[in-house]
Amino acid sequence: MSSDYLLGNLGYDPDQGWKRLGDGYFEQQLIQQAVTARTGQRFIGGQTSDEALYRYLMDNALASKQALNLSLGVTLTAEQVAALTHDIVWLEEQEVLGEKVLVPVLYLAHADGRLAPNGALIQGQDVQLMAGQHLENSGVLRASNNLSAQAGNNLVNTGLIEAGNRLDLLAGNDLVNKAGGIVSGRDVSLTALDGDILNERTKTTVQHGGRHDQSQRDYLDAAARIEASNDLSLLAGRDISNDGAVLQSGRDTELMAGRDVNIDAVSTVSRDKQGSSYLNQKVTQHAAQVEAGRDLTIGAGRDISAVASQINAKRDIALAAVEDITLASAANQSDYLSRSKKTTLQTGSVRQQATEMSAGGDISMAAGKDLGIVASRIKAAGDIDLDAGQDVTITSALDESSYYFFKKKKGSFGRSSSKQSESYHSTNVASVLEAGNDLSINTSKAADGSLNLEGGRNVSIIGSELKAANDLLLGATEDIAVLSGVEAHGSFSKKTKSGFLGLSKSGASQLKTRATQVSSELEAGNDVVLAAGRDVRLRASDIAAGNDAELRSGLVDENGDINLVSANDSAYSLSNEYKKKTGLNVSGTWGNNISFNTAKKSGDEARSTTSVGSQVDATRDALLDAARDINIVGSGVSAGRNLALDAGRDVNILAASDSRSNSHWEQTKTNGLIIDADRNGFSAFFGKEVLDNRTSQSHQTAAPSTVSAGVDVNVVAGRDI
Repeated sequence: MSSDYLLGNLGYDPDQGWKRLGDGYFEQQLIQQAVTARTGQRFIGGQTSDEALYRYLMDNALASKQALNLSLGVTLTAEQVAALTHDIVWLEEQEVLGEKVLVPVLYLAHADGRLAPNGALIQGQDVQLMAGQHLENSGVLRASNNLSAQAGNNLVNTGLIEAGNRLDLLAGNDLVNKAGGIVSGRDVSLTALDGDILNERTKTTVQHGGRHDQSQRDYLDAAARIEASNDLSLLAGRDISNDGAVLQSGRDTELMAGRDVNIDAVSTVSRDKQGSSYLNQKVTQHAAQVEAGRDLTIGAGRDISAVASQINAKRDIALAAVEDITLASAANQSDYLSRSKKTTLQTGSVRQQATEMSAGGDISMAAGKDLGIVASRIKAAGDIDLDAGQDVTITSALDESSYYFFKKKKGSFGRSSSKQSESYHSTNVASVLEAGNDLSINTSKAADGSLNLEGGRNVSIIGSELKAANDLLLGATEDIAVLSGVEAHGSFSKKTKSGFLGLSKSGASQLKTRATQVSSELEAGNDVVLAAGRDVRLRASDIAAGNDAELRSGLVDENGDINLVSANDSAYSLSNEYKKKTGLNVSGTWGNNISFNTAKKSGDEARSTTSVGSQVDATRDALLDAARDINIVGSGVSAGRNLALDAGRDVNILAASDSRSNSHWEQTKTNGLIIDADRNGFSAFFGKEVLDNRTSQSHQTAAPSTVSAGVDVNVVAGRDI
């Protein structure tokens, strides 16, 4: 029994272009494992064999197709799942190893009148359940008005819990919603007094093979959902985890944990491996979702973490953690290897999946220790306010790709050749913060327009973008660093060839590498202010203010400097070529050159560095105020009106440099007899002759700093300029 049965009864020819994941036995195993994982039972529906179970579930799908408007290859919607009256298997299109195949997916019904495997169907106007120890629901609990369920220990839902009005779930220990479970009501409250609240998308792993040949497929159930048409509240004595699942409210959502709140993607793996000769592997991230129709509030007694997931609110978002807050990306990754005796092909790819947070109002995050944002995107129609007791780090990650190919060929009588090609590329994936009004880090604006520094230690922006329609304000009691990211690119190729009996050989290779700076960008429609207790440093990065730009250092430490410095784009290339021949060779007008062995080598090498400066631009006024030194190296400051540089000690405006160098070399080695005769005499040479020819050139040019203003430039130094 296989999916051919379902296709045939749907009117399709199973033999015409329908690729399947595996044969009937494989499909039956997949469904049997999904049933066990979802229900805890070997069989459902009164079936007693894998084949009968598979046919039963496909028959149910055929009976439901018209009523539910099911489409071959298409995943069921939440509405279709909710309308199921029987368990079914449906064929859905998924990409496996780069090919689209039909995969059987199990759906368990939670609709009216459907009995769970244990026969449990409980419904009424008001429903109240109490269990001294555990309460487990895999069927339907429904109340047209209020529903309350309490468990002294764990409460686990894999079915449907639904209330027309208020829904309250209370567990003394853990409260778990998984395996496509749905918790839904108007106002919904979940409480785990001493344990965790877990809302997860359940994963089923199917593995085949042994030590040599291995195959693995991960399959996901429908995402578990906790939904409220009005307010949603989750309170846990320990952790709240939303793993690849959905939390959704029509009005406010509140998540409060005594320890951690985790909103994380779930990863699936597809892998085929045959010893060391073949590997095809893919890792895919499946985002978790948190959505609020009005405000979203998240509080943690320890950490808040969101990884490769989506967090949205129509109004405000507020995150507060006693320790750390982290918003990070995760990698979708693929690896391929095919190796034979003569050929090897290997590729790799990493693509970052960002955490995305958006609010129709304001976004605020407050961390008692560190706040980190990695390759993620945050957007607010109003303000974005970030505060940390220690460090704020907003950084990028890398998308990466790699390629390796090698092929060798052997012919008769010692003839052979080989070809090798390699490449690597990385692309900066920036964190992007965009505020419709103010964007502030560790700062606030006083009523008189002055800036309040609200603590924090260090602020680091690396290869990322911060944008504010109004003011952009950064503060730190120690250092502020706005740094560039780096993209790397490289390639290598090599060819070799050997002739008859190996008497002639030749080859060529080429290496190219390149590193490119990717600037951090700070941009505001009004003012940009950076205020540091110690140093302010920009490296190959840009600040643009629609009004004024102000950089201040040494507000706490009198040794504070302002450093605007450049970084280098760099490039390197190296090519080599050689030819070698063994055997008798006669040349010259009279055959006066007789060689037995000749070898020629040549090569080219080039290096370059190009300075990429930092730039501070203000449409109106620009001020750099340092307790100690102002250092501008290969960088620029410009103001549409007035520019002021005020240093307690020195103002240094210096050039950086660009450099270029090239070299070429040739070498010829000859073993043999050379005779030189003319009317002036006769000479002969027998032995080895080596001819070397090397040339090189290099030059360096200045990459100047620039300081300019539309009206006045005022430079004040306590010591030297």
